[in-house]
Amino acid sequence: MRLRFAATVVLISVFASAASAQEFKELSEFAQSICGDIPEGNYTKTAIRGKVGANAGLLAKLLSGNAEINAERVDEVYKGIPFDKLPENIPTVAMCKSELVKIILARKKVSLKRCRLKDFGQEGWNQNEIYANSSGWMDGGHDQGQWCNQVANSFIVTRQVGPLSTWTKISSGEESRKDTWGHVTYKYSCTVKVSWDPLYSEREDARCGTVEQ
Repeated sequence: MRLRFAATVVLISVFASAASAQEFKELSEFAQSICGDIPEGNYTKTAIRGKVGANAGLLAKLLSGNAEINAERVDEVYKGIPFDKLPENIPTVAMCKSELVKIILARKKVSLKRCRLKDFGQEGWNQNEIYANSSGWMDGGHDQGQWCNQVANSFIVTRQVGPLSTWTKISSGEESRKDTWGHVTYKYSCTVKVSWDPLYSEREDARCGTVEQ
């Protein structure tokens, strides 16, 4: 009896050093609920794994401290538990509880990677270039806005930047002259900034992959 008590004290001390008192208390209660729900004499690796799987959502909430947790995170927590380290057969509910707490504390802690995806929204552009051009002398009927449109579109087509692009006017100008017969012609200039190749926002997501901490 003394040996069993001493072993329990040592085991609790080891667990407590790996987790906060509150976390250990919550995990102990969780393990008790799992093991207590298994019929006596059936504390096997398979039975314990099945019961934990059925309650993985609760375990994930306990470990994260967050009541709102998605299915992806629940799956990560469950898959990180090294069930293979459980004995094939466990004689008592007390041992079931202690072994279960042990492997939960030994779980692989997985975090989501960060990446950029289209549905995260756009925060800018990867490519930006300033381009300027001037027209030749032209008859009336044109204006600076038309010429800026032509300059920007010419750049987009020539550089083949594709439909996912935009442009803004930086500056524009206009000159005029009149010949001997009073005929007026115009010359336009425009500088534009063309942006393309969307830069999507970055955040953590299961589609980005995971990394073990």
